[in-house]
Amino acid sequence: MPDGRAVMHANYDWENDKWVLNWKNEWTYNDLGKIASEIEYYWDYEGDDWVNAVFKVVKSLYTYDSYGRLTEEIKSNWIEQFKVFVNESKHTITYDLNNDLLSEAYYKWGFALSAWVDERTMTTTYNPQIPYSELLLPFNQNVYSVQDEGGDDGEEYRIYFNHMLLTYTTKAWNPDKQSLQNYQMMRFHYTQGDFNLPVQNQSVEFNIQVYPNPASQFVRIQLPDGIISAVFVLSDLQGRQMMNSTVNQDNEINLQQ
Repeated sequence: MPDGRAVMHANYDWENDKWVLNWKNEWTYNDLGKIASEIEYYWDYEGDDWVNAVFKVVKSLYTYDSYGRLTEEIKSNWIEQFKVFVNESKHTITYDLNNDLLSEAYYKWGFALSAWVDERTMTTTYNPQIPYSELLLPFNQNVYSVQDEGGDDGEEYRIYFNHMLLTYTTKAWNPDKQSLQNYQMMRFHYTQGDFNLPVQNQSVEFNIQVYPNPASQFVRIQLPDGIISAVFVLSDLQGRQMMNSTVNQDNEINLQQ
């Protein structure tokens, strides 16, 4: 390719005085420079049983949205007997307005139905007010990876996010109920901190009780649940500030001071 993108990567082993192909990857690209397709060639064998090894060819097709984000991946296997690629799996991804990964869905090809069959789904929740740049995380990038029950040989789930990730919920296909059922949920907890957030002009109403009304000597202020303290400001009719103090729950203010 004129822009220097890799189109093939091949690996060979020296055997019987000649180079023998071990595995090979080939790529094509779309107009945005994203990988449109990938074909993998490799030997599939168990342990060191090279005698019964099968040379496999797997093709992946990728689809992106107008922002260049991956939205779909379809894998298919080459069937040498019929000289055709046959669907194997599909992976779809959606994003929210904050460019965070919102959901993922995995499907397998149902040969009996000649259609895609549900396998599992993943959904996420975030605190959109806390950006990724304000987090101190035990991993380097905004990707959280976790192995499934297969351990090192299992599939790696990758969660891309740009804000504070709160939950990651998985549903898996239940053959007995013939539907997707809750399977696993991960919760992410963070220490308290001072976040450098943009100031927003928001009007928030609280149910604060001030009594007696009218008052001449004192007033008692009762704050709503969840509010530890507040600033009490007393002004006259001309707008001049007469008093300014911090009050706590069920605090009595002496107006004669």
